[in-house]
Amino acid sequence: MTIRRRGMRSLASSNTGGERLWPVLRILCWLSLLATLSIFVWLSPRGFEFTDESFYLLSLSWWRDITTSVSLVGLVLGPIFQLISEDIALFRVIGIFLLLGSGAWMAMAALHFIGSVERRESKLDGLIPVVVMAAATLYYSTFNVLRVPSYNLLAVCTLMLSTGSLFRLLTARSRAHQFMLRAVEYGVFVSLCAAGKISTGVMLGIFHLCAFAVLVEKPRMKALLSAVLCAILGCCLVAAALLLARHDAIEVLLNGLSFWSAQDPRSPLLNSLRWDLQRQVARHWQGLLMVLVVRQACASCEIRHRDRCIAPG
Repeated sequence: MTIRRRGMRSLASSNTGGERLWPVLRILCWLSLLATLSIFVWLSPRGFEFTDESFYLLSLSWWRDITTSVSLVGLVLGPIFQLISEDIALFRVIGIFLLLGSGAWMAMAALHFIGSVERRESKLDGLIPVVVMAAATLYYSTFNVLRVPSYNLLAVCTLMLSTGSLFRLLTARSRAHQFMLRAVEYGVFVSLCAAGKISTGVMLGIFHLCAFAVLVEKPRMKALLSAVLCAILGCCLVAAALLLARHDAIEVLLNGLSFWSAQDPRSPLLNSLRWDLQRQVARHWQGLLMVLVVRQACASCEIRHRDRCIAPG
């Protein structure tokens, strides 16, 4: 496979005067993120939300006994919650660190993908992961409170992890086992996303297919087939583990899919996509604005890209 060269931009600035501002901006972003994180940690043992959060706690504590559900979040995160003796404050802190780690993983994988070919070092490399992690914390701004991890948090984290894995897969080369392991890794993250929230898993698959079609041209069929088979293997591994822990796991996911489709019987898929996108934009417009600001800052940068083989060596 080869990477499309048209429209690829570097994160290396040619403006010497502007480069002097990046270290200061990076420090300010880190301080802002650390301040936000400190506030969330301080809030972790305080407050309790009696509607949604109580439902999450029941799902995490009694996931073996719940007979009807639309998500397997309790099966995925419940054992972790029980491992820490069901400490609510600690689990809240674990949730925000999972969110930050997932954002950093995706940002670093994207930077590695962009800079996988020769380029100058960029002052922005240390800034973009911080911006992505800061934007990820906007997940909590909807409720203005730190909650225990839920199916939404599991879906958001695995969405970012799988996106990072897709970038890692596209940059894999030289060694066949590395290529295949990254494909399995991608399948594991996508299936965990679907286990948390099946609607997000479906949307994730659609958007990743579109991204793959845009980023890659002239794919090698052998490499593409290997990636698909290894990704399916990753999905099967997760499915097998879920079925061993809970025999009705498939039924739960089907319930989640039917619940999602019931929003509008005339056009369930398109309406659900429209509603989810509209809601996310309305809630997280600050994060989108931050991304647009960074994108505009990178607009004057250039990079030379050559065709690369994204396939087992």
